[in-house]
Amino acid sequence: MLRQRRHLHFVCLAIAVCLLAGCGVRDEEPLPPAFAHADGPLAWQGVRRCVDCDAVESQLILSWAGGDRRYQWIDTYFSAGEAMPFGIEGTWRHEGSLIMLEDEAGAWHALRLLDDGRLQPRDVSGRGVGGGEADMLVPMGGVDVD
Repeated sequence: MLRQRRHLHFVCLAIAVCLLAGCGVRDEEPLPPAFAHADGPLAWQGVRRCVDCDAVESQLILSWAGGDRRYQWIDTYFSAGEAMPFGIEGTWRHEGSLIMLEDEAGAWHALRLLDDGRLQPRDVSGRGVGGGEADMLVPMGGVDVD
């Protein structure tokens, strides 16, 4: 009887240790299914209308290595024949088809990954922000990111 109790205590202790070992450890969030077969960074581009310039060309590059997910967003403003690039960088994560970008200043931006691969601007709660087709980013071919 004493031997059975010790065995039961040992089993309970082993189970408790296993459960505690998993506390606070979160599995790495898998990549969105649309990215599963990607062989390197993915990029999108688009051209938007601009109130105080001729146009804005945008390029978004998402990259990942293990759990490190980085993005680079470059907006090039065209006005009077000149191009003025402006870039931000940060980290990204996803919640289903909603891709959340956090820049280095802590500001959040959101995009919905559509079934056809385009990205549609959203607010951080996932609601549309208007603009329609003109604000969509379309997938680009493979890119080299250093």
